[in-house]
Amino acid sequence: MLLPYPFPGPFDYRVPPGLEPKPGDVVIVPLNRREEIGVVWDAPPDAAVPAQKLKSVVSILDTPPMTESLRRFVDWIAAYTLTPPGEVMAMALRVVSGVTRPVVRYRRAETPPAVRLTPPRQRVLDVLAQREPLLAGDLLPAADASPAVLRGMVEAGLVVTELLSPGSPFRIPDPDHP
Repeated sequence: MLLPYPFPGPFDYRVPPGLEPKPGDVVIVPLNRREEIGVVWDAPPDAAVPAQKLKSVVSILDTPPMTESLRRFVDWIAAYTLTPPGEVMAMALRVVSGVTRPVVRYRRAETPPAVRLTPPRQRVLDVLAQREPLLAGDLLPAADASPAVLRGMVEAGLVVTELLSPGSPFRIPDPDHP
């Protein structure tokens, strides 16, 4: 499996019963303590790795496989530019995972509870009074406050959150674009 990292080449993984990955299939494999997306590469397995040390492929993603011509092109670009093949493959691989996090925005509570307002909390409320809702990445620097302050305000009921769906990672094609 070729992983989208600067490793010198593909890694070997065990194929569990019931899975039949073919070269080009996009798969999920364990790497250290997490799971990563990789592509089944055409490289022959390394006989020096004992079978009991191999980790198993977790699953095959339901996404179109990377074609053989694209895999050869990735290998060629990597060799030509002296770049690790995983980094080149990362540019060619675009997988939209099924796990997307919603976007969280913050706004002032309609009826705030009677709690003590510290200076950082007051700054957060002042920024929200000017413009709301805001993402934490915009709100915290403007209010010069920490994430802990914002978390405490949500827990105290001073600030409420609203969840937005992340939307599509792709733009809608414009057929009239020249």
